[in-house]
Amino acid sequence: MKPVYLIVSVLTATVLTKGSIECNFGDSTGTRQCHGAEGQQLIFHLSNETNTELKLIKDAKYRIFKKTENGTVTLDEKYIRQFDQIQKGKLNLGQATNRHTGQYLLEEYGFGSDDGKIMKKVEINLTIHAQVPKPTVSQVCFSPELMAVTCSSKGDGTEISMTVDDNVLIQSKHGQSLSSTGRNSRASSVSINIHGQLTGNLVCQVWNNYSRNKTIFPLTACKGSDIVIPVLACIVTTFVVLALGLLGVKLCKRTKPTPAKSGDNEEGIVYSDVKLKQPPQRPQSST
Repeated sequence: MKPVYLIVSVLTATVLTKGSIECNFGDSTGTRQCHGAEGQQLIFHLSNETNTELKLIKDAKYRIFKKTENGTVTLDEKYIRQFDQIQKGKLNLGQATNRHTGQYLLEEYGFGSDDGKIMKKVEINLTIHAQVPKPTVSQVCFSPELMAVTCSSKGDGTEISMTVDDNVLIQSKHGQSLSSTGRNSRASSVSINIHGQLTGNLVCQVWNNYSRNKTIFPLTACKGSDIVIPVLACIVTTFVVLALGLLGVKLCKRTKPTPAKSGDNEEGIVYSDVKLKQPPQRPQSST
């Protein structure tokens, strides 16, 4: 019997990304790394020093903003719409998008005794990762007693788990190598064989260090027996009809008379004399 495939990519999918991305330029100098997911709040923690001038430059050529020693802030026209709120020592850029990815350099200049001298340089490499997409769940019935369920998702460093009514079926471990759909593909998947009559809500969850997602898939019992019985009945019926047809043909051949051929001569015909005996006559009585 051929397996029956059921594939669902969108039934119930929930984006579970919460929290914020907070990149701290801090007091130390040097280069730092900062990561987050799209949709999270992006916050830069800047210097709290007074009487200093700050410059924030992106990708070594775009000046995002400038703050003078008296607190005046000048924003670049290209990035002014990205800023949600500016507070003392903190810059809230709103929801993170891929556009925020880049290299940021904060320069701090001192005044007074250190008039115009650069005091600090802090560089942050910011990477905004795409949300983990909702996973695709498939169910394959091999027989009424056996089915396979598979959960697939795309993304870097993705981990996957499957549960049925809160009972864990399978879960990939941290750092486990999952099967890939192609040489250069970032899609990962896990699969498990279970009993064909198992029903309930199968929940496939996928996540990485930055976001998570899930799909809820209602399992249905495999119905292979419903297909086998009609097929067998059809085969038996066809066999009976063919057998009756062959039997009828044979009976017709046995009962059919042999036709006489026209033009047959008299060769082979034997003639014989036949004498008929007449009954004896009774004598007539005298009167």
